[in-house]
Amino acid sequence: MINIHPLYSSSSGNLFHIDNGRTNILIDAGVTYKAINAGLTSIDKNMSDISAVLITHEHSDHIKGLPLLCRKNSNIPIYACGKTADFLNELLKESNISANIIKTEYGKPINIGKFEILPFETPHDAVMPCGFRITSGETTMSYATDLRSYVK
Repeated sequence: MINIHPLYSSSSGNLFHIDNGRTNILIDAGVTYKAINAGLTSIDKNMSDISAVLITHEHSDHIKGLPLLCRKNSNIPIYACGKTADFLNELLKESNISANIIKTEYGKPINIGKFEILPFETPHDAVMPCGFRITSGETTMSYATDLRSYVK
């Protein structure tokens, strides 16, 4: 079983919550930290419930709240693919924010609680955008956002 909660989804900010009854994960953090907390409260959760944050790409509508989230919760692992992870590390370092950024790769699964998460490449004008195939038990879902082709 996977529960999906689209807390915010627009060009002004994106934040999704998924859980399997035991493990809670955020996908993106593109709204203010106050809005992240309000979104979690709306589904009877809070930041202490969150096991990890998955970041799809570095555009502000996907990472706006990440600096304050990391400042207040430096123990929560933040997963992002290759160059996106590098971008986040630099962004946070410039603000003197300690964070637990974990670099992932397309096609290499990661495990968070009872979730198996497989990052995959997506077409978007970002440094290393990705989507995630998320499996828990017999249930699998895929999350992909901002899908559009572009010319380099």
